[in-house]
Amino acid sequence: MLRTITLALCCALYSGAAAAQNFTLAAEKYFDDALDLMQRYALNRDKVDWPQLRQQLKSRAFQVSSIPETYLLIQVALGSLDDHHSHFVPASALAGQTRRQAAALNAAAPGPPALPAGVGYVRIPRFSGGNDSLVRQYVAQLHAQIRQQDGPALRGWVVDLRGNTGGNMWPMLLGIGPVLGEGVAGYFDNLRGKVSEWSYREGRVYVAGQALPFAAAELRCQRPDLPVAVLTSRQTASSGEAVAVAFRGRPRTRSFGTGTRGLSTSNQTFRLADGSLLNLTTAVMADRSCRPYGQAVLPDEPVEDGDALTQAARWIQAQP
Repeated sequence: MLRTITLALCCALYSGAAAAQNFTLAAEKYFDDALDLMQRYALNRDKVDWPQLRQQLKSRAFQVSSIPETYLLIQVALGSLDDHHSHFVPASALAGQTRRQAAALNAAAPGPPALPAGVGYVRIPRFSGGNDSLVRQYVAQLHAQIRQQDGPALRGWVVDLRGNTGGNMWPMLLGIGPVLGEGVAGYFDNLRGKVSEWSYREGRVYVAGQALPFAAAELRCQRPDLPVAVLTSRQTASSGEAVAVAFRGRPRTRSFGTGTRGLSTSNQTFRLADGSLLNLTTAVMADRSCRPYGQAVLPDEPVEDGDALTQAARWIQAQP
């Protein structure tokens, strides 16, 4: 049964419209293609009555004569999945997304906080998109943080994911890989028997054994087995949560802060005919022990945001 909010929104958008379908052929094909992808791949696809959803949306459509006029219908259909993570990005918004990411990378980064001697600190900000040049710049900035602090006197790392609202997890894993360590870091579980591992090794990230087209000059920490304290907050979401999950089960690792946003699910991106992106939630994240998430990732040490860094540094100093 469709959620009441979905029906209410449709009615509000198309109140007074004729009941008969009124799509052009191109617009109808675009709409149908998008819903076909949702019906085939979405994690929550079994929760939707697809024939009813199609009929209700089309019956309320009025003068849908162009592809952009289907966007709102597609967004309503995504809402019926009720996964809070699937979303639609119009082609016209992609250039702006790239500009904003470039501006964020070129902005002056805050310096590391004052910490006791021997405690390293790496802040992992959000990263959105897949522009090759921006990926390389983002990874290089993370590697610079690591390289500047690595050394024989280092006793451990603080990995700060607070405020990381997500985007593209692969540059994040590639950047923090030297601290995370090599090997399987997690899994995608579609809850239907298909599990795909994701890993980091030799400056590359892999999914199901296949290298992704992101690469960086390999960086190795002098002591790759040092303790790591991971900081999370309620703003840590999506790909930020993926990095938190990647550290779960790593030896000599502990997390501090608050529970994350609760979007520890995997989105798969489908490019539609006009270049727009349909990002569908297709699986939940699981850690290296195959424990599935899909909800908030809770810290080992619950502590308010203002105290998390102090507690993390204290824990590192106490490690042998």
